[in-house]
Amino acid sequence: MMRVKLAIASLLVLQGCGGGNPLGNAASGFSQGFDDGFRKSFRSKFIEQCDAGAKQSSGKAIDFTPVCTCVADGFMKGKTVSQLTAGPTDAEEQELSKRCIAEHPIT
Repeated sequence: MMRVKLAIASLLVLQGCGGGNPLGNAASGFSQGFDDGFRKSFRSKFIEQCDAGAKQSSGKAIDFTPVCTCVADGFMKGKTVSQLTAGPTDAEEQELSKRCIAEHPIT
């Protein structure tokens, strides 16, 4: 998860370099495109790392992707790119995990 946070921080620095761009709407479109691409990449990496971590901590070689996808989607809902970089709080992660395991039971 630390590598993801470093990558995210790097991307935010790059995004910050675009502030005050005289291109106006073009810069806004770039920013929206960046945000969309970032969210897609963040979601994919979040699910991948969640699945690998769940397999390792549980000792089970089963697919945790449905649970991890639920957690990722729940965490990302309504959040800005800058809020995503902070990652979920422990309480938020526990709440989402409980709900998603109930919705997608592990067998």
